[in-house]
Amino acid sequence: MLASLFNGQVRFPALDVRARLAPFRSPAPKTSITGADAIVDVTWGAKTYTFVVECKTQSTPKIIDAAIGQATRYSQDMGLLPMIFTPYLSREALERLEAAGISGVDLSGNGIIHVPGEIFIYQSGAPNRYPSRRQGPNPYRGASSLVARTLAIQTEFGSSRAIEKFIAERGGMITQGAISKALNELEDDLVILREQRAIRVLQYDVLLDALVRHFERPDPHEARSCKVSGSPGEIQKIIVDQAIKQSEKVIVTGLGSASHYTAMAQSPPIPIYCRRLDLLDGYADFESRFPNVVIKRMADPGVYYDAHMEGGLPWASPVQTYLELMNGGARDREMADNVRRFFSMEIGKKQSISDETNNNA
Repeated sequence: MLASLFNGQVRFPALDVRARLAPFRSPAPKTSITGADAIVDVTWGAKTYTFVVECKTQSTPKIIDAAIGQATRYSQDMGLLPMIFTPYLSREALERLEAAGISGVDLSGNGIIHVPGEIFIYQSGAPNRYPSRRQGPNPYRGASSLVARTLAIQTEFGSSRAIEKFIAERGGMITQGAISKALNELEDDLVILREQRAIRVLQYDVLLDALVRHFERPDPHEARSCKVSGSPGEIQKIIVDQAIKQSEKVIVTGLGSASHYTAMAQSPPIPIYCRRLDLLDGYADFESRFPNVVIKRMADPGVYYDAHMEGGLPWASPVQTYLELMNGGARDREMADNVRRFFSMEIGKKQSISDETNNNA
């Protein structure tokens, strides 16, 4: 990392950027500063501005925020302008730097140079040339997403054990170890804050956006359409009974569940998720030209989590429905806002109860 900075691999439009080693400094009184990573001279025209640099080899939001804090302390101690240097600065990271009044450059071609009252240069849009792998599993996908989905429903928990209990009560299954790893990743993304044992969501919109962005659509080839004879109630009973008999989970898809939470009309066929495409063998005509059920293979445990059993069928949770609508067309995304109100209202009710309890204490 630092070699790239010293070798002149960091370039900025109209600027000459040159790095040199930072002198070692003993900790200032009442501080823990032991020395910055580099000193950078930025020349623009006839003027040269000197920055003290904090270098980080990773670019997670938590690490970026830590770098901002360290660069600020170095700046105050050494009387130089603050700057951070990382492999990649996302648009969100650049916005945090701008808000903090701190400069930053990366190895991917993005950055911000800010000298108060004199220059302000902002460069973004370059792709990440050095994507890093997560230390743990993706907290927004698969079984690990149960933690993020839970925090989308309830934003505060007293402990990870409370999260485990909440998930189990809503039909999910996850180990304490997996919960801990997911919380570590969410904390690195600055989505949550952990204070002793308690967990609290810091950036709710960021949490939902990440779940939407990492959502995996089912493979369209892993589906079977069929016609099941009987009234709507009889068809629903056959689906549920077969799932119970075969020890399988079944649920109406998120898109299919939209009519359950909104005014969107639901027309046949009923789309359902199941791990087995042969769920209705012996009860359905798979050659019919007029199917009324579509079975989609789905192994992801997240889609079955927090199912709402009403009217004889298990419907996808509001969170799952929201994720599928947000990954759909323009009209689907409009309906997603209506679905989001369901779990937002639930959060509001819990917060009101909590506030009332605190006021009465």
